[in-house]
This record gives sequence, structure tokens and C-alpha cells, in this order.
Amino acid sequence: MKRVNSYRRLPKQACLAVIGMALMASGCGAKTESPKTEPAQVQAAPEPVTVKFFPTLPFSDEDFDKIVVQPVKKLYPHITIERHRTSLDNILTTGDIPDIIQTHNGELQRYMDLGILSPIDDLVKKHDVDLNRFDPVVIDSLRTEDGKLLGLPYAINFTALYYNKDLFDKFGVPYPKDGMTWLDAIEVGKVMSRQDGGVTYRGLDPENIGRIVRQMGMDYSDSKTMKSTMMNPNWKTMFEIGKAIYTIPGNEVSDVNGDYLKSFFSGTIAMTARVNVLDQLEAPTKQGLNWDLAQYPNIPGIPNVGGDVDPHMLVIPPTAKHRDAAILVAKAMTHDETQLLMVKTTARLSPLKSAANKEAFASEKPYLQGKRLDSIFKNHPIRSPMRTKYFGQTGPIAKEAFKAYVAGTIDLNTALRQADEKINAYLAGQAGK
Repeated sequence: MKRVNSYRRLPKQACLAVIGMALMASGCGAKTESPKTEPAQVQAAPEPVTVKFFPTLPFSDEDFDKIVVQPVKKLYPHITIERHRTSLDNILTTGDIPDIIQTHNGELQRYMDLGILSPIDDLVKKHDVDLNRFDPVVIDSLRTEDGKLLGLPYAINFTALYYNKDLFDKFGVPYPKDGMTWLDAIEVGKVMSRQDGGVTYRGLDPENIGRIVRQMGMDYSDSKTMKSTMMNPNWKTMFEIGKAIYTIPGNEVSDVNGDYLKSFFSGTIAMTARVNVLDQLEAPTKQGLNWDLAQYPNIPGIPNVGGDVDPHMLVIPPTAKHRDAAILVAKAMTHDETQLLMVKTTARLSPLKSAANKEAFASEKPYLQGKRLDSIFKNHPIRSPMRTKYFGQTGPIAKEAFKAYVAGTIDLNTALRQADEKINAYLAGQAGK
């Protein structure tokens, strides 16, 4: 039998009476529990803090405001940025340690020895810094041998082959192509090195031997053994490439360790292979330099490697007063929005994996429109070594040996052996210091 709910049998008037009695009972004497509500948790506003920021690399006021000050103001309004305009020596002397230092990875070992650098893994974990957003080879290059992270990159350098289109047109030579090896570039350099109308034109400038060295991820000494690396066979390859460039007839220079970028700007160098100089090309472009770029030449047998990781990075001293605020500054500088703005307007390369950053690269730099910027991304960086704190002292020893080799006063084996002996002697003299 179909069950019928009993309330359906009551007359309409009875139903209303029952409801009325229930309402009266609820309003007279009957106590009911009101739902308990927890008091709203009010998040206390962070205490205002001033972070001392010390740039050791070129950082224009305009870019500093764009990449540091404004992003921090937007994301962490309780933080005020104070730009430290001093020297590292003054910081060490006075003990006025900044909260964050902008530097490059070649300084990491020296900073550790000076006591102004320590791992930031605790801060990364505490403040949820997502390292998976970064190119892993870049992050790995900033780790110690036991895997501790020493800093956070906000930009990375790249290499390219810049060339003067007017000179190639003038001499009827095809423009440089992507995918060339150094041997290919040298052959083009031979064709472009000449005198014309009383002007000497150099065909190829490699910046310096130190830039080529970075294509093999080399340091002049090993940070583990504290011994010279000059007897590594890779040095022979690099010295030979360098000499082949500087001994092209008509391509000679007075000092192979000099920098001849201004000669490219003035129109007397056909090709220069070097690190990012896009920010320096605005004025020459407006003055009539008709240039473009191609993929940086590869070492034969090692395709598509432009160099080792060369980052602009942020480190936080262990004795900084505001380490937590400092990592928030680093987060703001590596925020997606900040990075996109940076690559669009400053032509810096982002360390993030984002494809959008590559697509937008230099898109708001009018003088770079129409340039073959995609050539930059055909090379990739390799892991850089942990350079010793004596990088600045051992490099010149190797470069002087290279200079003598190019000049022909010593042969290749002698040059490498003498550099090896001098570097080892120097390092031995520093032991225990």
C-alpha cells in the first residue's frame, strides 16, 4: 500500500494552528542556540622596512626604477628600496652591509670568502619561490657543489655576431648566416679584411679570448683542486681559434686583449662576436650604423652553444638586517609581469622558461625592430663553473700567454705551459691566505 505522510491528512486550519504554536514557543521562554561564528582573522599589515640594494654592475636609474623600485612598490608596498651608491671596499670597511647585492656569478666564491654571501635555500622555501619557473641550467650554475643555492638570477647575458650591412653591401659579400662555426666566420673575415679608399677595415673581432673561453665553460683554475687548467686540451682549441682570427691579413690589432667595440660603431669592423651590446647600439643606429646580427659562431663539433651561463643575479648577505624583505625584492624582480616588461623595454634576456618572454624580446625598442633577434635564441648556455676568487688575477696570466703566442714569440705548447706554471705559482702563493 502506498504510504501517505500524516501531515497531509490535517485540515489546512489545523496546520496553520500547529505552525503558530511553534512560532510562539520559539519566541517565549524556549532557548535556542545561535550558530557560533568565529571572529574574523585580521591580517596585520607588514611593518614598513627599507631594503638597502647595492648594484655592482651597470644599472641605469631608469632601468633600476623599472625593474626594481616599481615592481616592489606594487607587490610589496611596505618595502622601500634604498639604492646603495658606494663601493664594495667601503662596505667591508664600514660594515654597512646591504640587504641585497646585484652581481654576477664570477664573484660568488670571492663573496663567500668575504663573508657577504651564503645560501638562500631557507628563504626560497619560506617565501615560496618557485624555482621551476627558471631555466634549470641557469639555476644549477648558481649552486654549490653540495647543491646549495647562492642567489637568484633576474637576467642573463647572451652572445651574438653583429655585422655591418653597409660594408657587406659595399664589397658584395653575402651577410653572415646562422649556424656558422668559428672556421666559417674566419673565412668571411678574410674576405672582409681589406683597405679601401685609404681606410682599413677589419673583418672579424672576437671581443677577446676570454669570451671564446666561455663556450667551453672553462675557468683558468679549478675551484676544487686550486690548480691551473691551462693544460686541458680545450685551451689549445681556443688559443688556435683566437690566433687564426687575429692573424688574418689586415685584421691585426695592437693589443689582442683590447676592446674594439667603438671601431664597430664607427664603421671600420665588419663583424664583431661578443656579449649583449644591444643597449649600446641605439646611438650608433641613430647616427647611421646599418647593422644586424646572426648566431654567435660555434666551436667546431660543439653546435649551438653560445657560452656558459652569464647571469645578472641577486645575492643576500648572511648578516643583512632584512633578509626576508630582500628575498621579496628578488621575487618582485623575477615576477612574470616584471620579467616581461624587462625583456620588452631593456633588451635583457630573462632566466625564466617562459616562451612569451622570447616572443616579446625587445619589442618596445624601436631601433631594434626588423633586426634578426631570433638568431640569439638559436644558441643555448651551458653550465658555468664555480669560478675561484682568483679569476681576476689568473685570467690576465693566460691572456698574456695568448698575446705572446699570437705575436709569434712563443709556440702554442710553450704558451700554455708557461701560463700553467705561472698560475700554479700564483695560487700556491695564495694558499693559506
